[in-house]
Amino acid sequence: MPYEQFHTLCTSRLLLSEVTPTPRLNAAKRELRYADPSSWLLSAAASDLLDSNNIALRRDIGIIHVAQNGPQQAMEKIATLAVRRRSSPLKFPAAAPSASAAVACMVCQLRGPSLTLTMSWVHSKQVIASLCNNWLGCRLASFVIVSHEGNDHNTGEPYCEVQLNQPRTAVLQ
Repeated sequence: MPYEQFHTLCTSRLLLSEVTPTPRLNAAKRELRYADPSSWLLSAAASDLLDSNNIALRRDIGIIHVAQNGPQQAMEKIATLAVRRRSSPLKFPAAAPSASAAVACMVCQLRGPSLTLTMSWVHSKQVIASLCNNWLGCRLASFVIVSHEGNDHNTGEPYCEVQLNQPRTAVLQ
């Protein structure tokens, strides 16, 4: 594994039941009415992470989201409608794996580089390290949010885990 030129500032995990409506989320929900509920989970987790670290200027913050499939509720609804043989792709504009990251970028006003890795969280670590090294090392981003979603082993409730990475040089100063 290459030398990591970044430092993980903090990590946070948010359960779906812990998402609280904020003015920012409510305004976005009016505009993005077809977004899957899990998209709001990532948006809330990323927003909480940035707010708790007093990061207001978000133009150059990147995001890497790891998702093997599209949002869970959208996938379940598509499967149910497919059995009935009546489904329109127009009803599912946010069913792609990248939808959660796109919604988070809009809600949190992230304008740095963004990428969704359609692979398992376990197998994504080297790719994430390489991307963070590049984006932070080349100053394409001042911070990189890395996220993935899953279901709690005990309750089955959806969660989103996010971590905030910064260049290692920022730690040394």
